[in-house]
Amino acid sequence: MMLKALLKKQFSELLYGYMKRGIAKPDEKGNGNKGKLVLFAVLMLYVVGVFVVVFYKIMNELCPTLCAFGLQWLYFSLAGMLATALAIIGSIFLVQYQLYEAKDNDLLLSMPIPTSYVMFARLFTLYVQNFLFEALVFVPAIVVYVQCGQAHMTAAVINCVLLLLLMPLFSLALTCVLGWLVALLSSRMRHRNLAIVVFSLAFIGGYFYVYSQYSTFLKKILENSEIIGQKVKTLFYPFYELGRAGTGRVDALVFFTLITAAVSVLVFLLLKANFVKLATAKPNEKKAVYKEKTARVSSADRALLKREALHLAKSPVYLLNGALGSMAMVLGSIALFWKRNGLLSFLPALFPEDPAYAGVAELVVTLVVCFACSMNAITAPSISLEGKSIWIAQSLPVPAEKVLWAKLRLHLLVSAPAALLFAGVFAMLLDATGKMLALMFLTPVLFILFSGLVGLTCNLKMPNLKWNNEAYAIKQGFSVLMTILIVIGMLGLLIVAVRFLLDFLTAYDLLLIFDAVMVAVSLVLFQWIRTRGAKIFSTLS
Repeated sequence: MMLKALLKKQFSELLYGYMKRGIAKPDEKGNGNKGKLVLFAVLMLYVVGVFVVVFYKIMNELCPTLCAFGLQWLYFSLAGMLATALAIIGSIFLVQYQLYEAKDNDLLLSMPIPTSYVMFARLFTLYVQNFLFEALVFVPAIVVYVQCGQAHMTAAVINCVLLLLLMPLFSLALTCVLGWLVALLSSRMRHRNLAIVVFSLAFIGGYFYVYSQYSTFLKKILENSEIIGQKVKTLFYPFYELGRAGTGRVDALVFFTLITAAVSVLVFLLLKANFVKLATAKPNEKKAVYKEKTARVSSADRALLKREALHLAKSPVYLLNGALGSMAMVLGSIALFWKRNGLLSFLPALFPEDPAYAGVAELVVTLVVCFACSMNAITAPSISLEGKSIWIAQSLPVPAEKVLWAKLRLHLLVSAPAALLFAGVFAMLLDATGKMLALMFLTPVLFILFSGLVGLTCNLKMPNLKWNNEAYAIKQGFSVLMTILIVIGMLGLLIVAVRFLLDFLTAYDLLLIFDAVMVAVSLVLFQWIRTRGAKIFSTLS
């Protein structure tokens, strides 16, 4: 019963941001929000479908050639390595936050609950998440293998199903070790938050580079399959046995099961012996030393803005997810300026000078800048991040709307300078002038204001104040998802208008109409937030 309660608690926390607040929870009149639940299910199916299609395409390019050379085992080895890499990448920070740095570790360990129960409950939820990540890769790999006419033996199909259950145990063991190393290294760094942000940005950049070059990598794999096969046998022996097991070899399945069991048991025993120490460690905790300083008097608006800015700066998860667009625009501006000579020779071919389509180049790059701005989501989780301490913001001797405007101002201050820099570099490359130049700068600013107001409105309507880790409020908040959909949907409307109305209206007219629509919607949201929204914020608990 105790273990069952712990498992229920873990899965409730995992799904709370979606299934308990704002979707499945009945409203004040007792009506369930089935429409939102259906919308959420459709969106999740769409995201899963995109990943499945991508990996199906990759496997469909690998399988026929490798099987033609009699390297069926290498096909499954590569599929297993890709699935394991995706699981590790997707869950390494989840391990850190859910296992080592969970907010309720102290509370649970102070109760008469065996440590192994607490560990098992946390590890089981992580196993499920690893399983989902790996299934995105391995299920398409099995389907492609069957379609190629290779899975003619029942043993091959049975082995693949068993591998699908075993592989998450292997990746989970590796993830626990790597997560512990990341937590250990980051805890010893002086500027821990900055290090996490830099590491994450480097990883994101590396991911997009690999994804953009995947066709080249596939070609090299196919051209050097024999050499790669020998490397897998010697350097990645567990995946060699995994590959042989995928083709139906029962002895290989036994070997891979023994390897997985040995690694999993070893990691579990090591965690059990050190879990209390790891879970209760306070990295970089320093004794407070009082230093007399002269207090600086500032206005309420400035103090509230500083409060929001400090929260953003001290939370790597919030900074990465909330200000990723600004980081991308700054790096993009540097890259564009660095490669300006090559781009200047390329742009005439991309945007030929045609009087009938004057200003289209400026319109397209404005869309690009706005899309980059849509990656910023500072206001969307800002109410939820108050958490159980929301009473502090509510008890401040200032109107509730001032607290809300501080969140919006932070969104503007973080997003607008980067957007103007990005637009300025594009304007220089295009040699834009006149009224289109003005709209290239005005439209992103209006779009940032619009997206900030949408995020604040969605979060007021769908807050999640009950979380043990703020990553749940940021990554799994339905308000964040709805904000992204609405903001991207607004850009989609402009793209549709360009597609069907460009023959009747100029690029300048389309941008002007787009700006007018955003201003109108922003005024409505502004009025709602300062009246009804402020009342909602004052009564949240």
